[in-house]
Amino acid sequence: MQQCRSLQRLKRILPRTTGIFLSQAHLHGLGTLLLSCSSPALEAFLLQTLSSEPSSAKLIHTDVLLHCLQWPLPDTQAISGLLLQNCSTHRLCFEVWCLEPANMEKLSDQTETFLLLINTYLQVASREDPARPKDDVITEKLSDCPEEQETWKKSVTTAALKCLITAYSHSKEQSAPLSEQEKNVLDRLQQLLTSPRDISASEWNGFVKNGLKSFLWGPAAVDHHKTRKSLGASLWKQASSDDLLAMLKSDRMLQTIARFPQQRRIILQDGKEQLYSNNAVKDLGNLYDPCFLLPLFSTILGPECVIDCLKFVSSHALGLTVMALSSYDPKVRAAAYHVLSCFYQHLEGARIKEKRQLLYLMDTVKNGIRQQNQRLPFVLTTYITKVAQQMLKPEDHMYVVLNRFLLSHQSLDFRRVPEFFKLFYGFDLEHKMEREWILSVLEEGISDGHCYELCDQQGIFQTLLGFSSSPLCDEHCQTQIIKVLCQAARVTRAAYNLTKSCGLLTWMIQMVEKKNLDQQLLSAIIDLLHVLWFTNLGQKEKQLDEAKISSSSSAEEKPHSSVKCLPLPLISEFLYVATTISRHLRLRVKAAQLSLFLQTLCSILKHCGAALDINKQADRLTLHPQSLSCTEVLTLLLCWASLSRNTAVLTQIQALSEKHKVKELLGTGKDKTRGKGSSFKARTRKENLADDAETEKQEESLLTECKSYLSSIFVHWEPVFPLSEPQPAQPRDKLHPGRLASDTAHLLTKWSLRCLVEDSYDENRTKEFLHWVEKAVIKHREIVDVVLPDAGLKADLLRLHHQAFEAQCHSCISEREETFKLFNNIMMHFLESQGQLPELHQAVVSACLPEATCDQSRREAGLFLSSLYIHELWSGATLAELFMSHVSLVTRAKCKRQKSSKSSLTQTAIRAICSDLIPMKS
Repeated sequence: MQQCRSLQRLKRILPRTTGIFLSQAHLHGLGTLLLSCSSPALEAFLLQTLSSEPSSAKLIHTDVLLHCLQWPLPDTQAISGLLLQNCSTHRLCFEVWCLEPANMEKLSDQTETFLLLINTYLQVASREDPARPKDDVITEKLSDCPEEQETWKKSVTTAALKCLITAYSHSKEQSAPLSEQEKNVLDRLQQLLTSPRDISASEWNGFVKNGLKSFLWGPAAVDHHKTRKSLGASLWKQASSDDLLAMLKSDRMLQTIARFPQQRRIILQDGKEQLYSNNAVKDLGNLYDPCFLLPLFSTILGPECVIDCLKFVSSHALGLTVMALSSYDPKVRAAAYHVLSCFYQHLEGARIKEKRQLLYLMDTVKNGIRQQNQRLPFVLTTYITKVAQQMLKPEDHMYVVLNRFLLSHQSLDFRRVPEFFKLFYGFDLEHKMEREWILSVLEEGISDGHCYELCDQQGIFQTLLGFSSSPLCDEHCQTQIIKVLCQAARVTRAAYNLTKSCGLLTWMIQMVEKKNLDQQLLSAIIDLLHVLWFTNLGQKEKQLDEAKISSSSSAEEKPHSSVKCLPLPLISEFLYVATTISRHLRLRVKAAQLSLFLQTLCSILKHCGAALDINKQADRLTLHPQSLSCTEVLTLLLCWASLSRNTAVLTQIQALSEKHKVKELLGTGKDKTRGKGSSFKARTRKENLADDAETEKQEESLLTECKSYLSSIFVHWEPVFPLSEPQPAQPRDKLHPGRLASDTAHLLTKWSLRCLVEDSYDENRTKEFLHWVEKAVIKHREIVDVVLPDAGLKADLLRLHHQAFEAQCHSCISEREETFKLFNNIMMHFLESQGQLPELHQAVVSACLPEATCDQSRREAGLFLSSLYIHELWSGATLAELFMSHVSLVTRAKCKRQKSSKSSLTQTAIRAICSDLIPMKS
């Protein structure tokens, strides 16, 4: 037990968080010890190792699996299951073991004991696994032995039913969806059940009883019908108009007014129609449907009804009706005009002090309408709605200003924003209040091209851009102006004109480069950049992705030829603005703004790469945009690490910046202190909020999104080394300029790998990362020399390699062949750079990874077989013993099959490769 205790101490010293796990030598010794003296402590330790490091299964000898099958205890069964799940060699060994007559009888007699293990095998047996002969699946292997096949089939059916009964009987959430495991077993059960004789009555009854719990019957059904009956009775109680208006939630009404669905039809097409046709509004639960409210308002405003006119205004019912005048559906506008006419009649007979002001307002609006059922601009309906609410606040300064305007005008001009210049350039003592009010109208009111043209013809945007650059404009006003521009930028025509004609991108750079740039202003600029980019981009990114997918399934060499991109000069401008913002991020933004910025930068870089590819295919001479620098990518990583409170990454960036004297990153410790202080203040303010936990959960979700965006951004960074010319003598304390690029590449590789390993396997992200490693790491010997000594990085690379080959993806193996080949080539390059390879290395490479072969099945089998070889050597083995044991199992299964089968067997690809390799064993 001395060796066991030593291994346990080693496991405690080298926890998984450091990225270092037991080597091949340790696991080999553990397996040998387990075979020589069976011990519960050893079994528990091995189970813990396999649970925490599933890839370790490929370093365990098959004798351990045979030992566990011989002694089927709970821990040994669990060990066997993990070995089958994570290693092709152990799956092949299990199939060969099951074919032995004595073992087949043992499985039949001890079905209960092997239930979980059989279930595990059923899940993994159907996987595409080119490293195993396809005809070695047990049910196919027994095709020549009908009696044994029938016995095996009944055993598997019984096991599947018991597994499902256990799962259903322990399930508390009957509405929860089926797990992947249950789906696999159900599919398998459907294949196995071909006649009633395949299953006993008691097993079927137990399955039905536990599997169909969520149908209603008995007392539950009676209660359900009672509830329906009581609801029907309550409908006879009619509510008054005051009761109905009181049910309208103020915040929800304001949300509906601000985001009024102009495309909504009052008579729905085909019986159903979404409130919004685009994704502009994510949470539709915070909006009322005007198709419901307008008929309701018409009913309670009937001549025979009594209505509280003040309540109708204060509940924002009048405001929502006015907003309906901007609808694109003439029937919605007609309903709104009808409601306003009914309200006007009630208002004339009302006895409220706000009566005259509200009548003035409605008369002014009515006199400005020149045609029947006229559609009003959204910005004007927003103005009217705000004025109506202001009429209820006589104590406000804006009450006097707006009443003065109403009394001096008989009608509204719907071709202009009323009194914009007078309110924006006011000279009263409260001029800031007037400017803020009219800017709020623009911020909420510019919703479409009509509103943009109206404001543009009035010269509003030039006025805003000019005033924001003057010393008279404070930061609060600048932020509000940016929000107005952000609202306008959601309109495609506005985004294009503001970018091309108004020089908005240059103006943004000027705003960012201000000496005193506060967090609120920076956040507003990030919002503007995000909206401006994605509005200009439109559907181009989606079209490029679709073209890429279609090209990958065809043999065409020009996937982007029919797809248009934004002009490269425009992309370069956006990229320059984004990199300028990145230099000012530091700790000034919150998680929401960082996520928005990283999403924008990620999209810009991705589209830039696609545009460069298209220009290259067309043989156009292009000027490449400036690439990301080491300082810029490290700043982005620093910002994420600070918000995530990732001490390890912060420490690494601090050490790197001090080592290379990167002045932009120096002082991280001071910034960290300031960040913690502001975070503490923010948390103090949040303590009184009931949704503090929900806010923290949202921040964690946003920071998780940031990791994905950062990973995609980093693959667009490439190390830049100085030209190989004689360098002047450097001071002793100053490092070579190329070392910063090498250390940055090392840190980005390490961080990106950790993110990929921690998250569920993502094929696209992995392929993207591998292409970057090939381009930015493998091609530079300086970086390879820095990366190879990092044991934690190597451990994560092996984990990702295991996930890539063992993951169950929706795409088939042939579609993932590029990823497998790329990964194996990278791992082989690292191994060859490291040296100390076994004698059979070249033979394995020649047999498994031939340079040119037209046989796809041989390519796939070679990739999977070589992955076992790579995994073993990467873990520190000097001889590929486990790899050669897999080769022997394949050839041994072939010999047994040929002896027992009556028909000749065509040699599969994996057998052909193993036949070439088996002489190397001798």
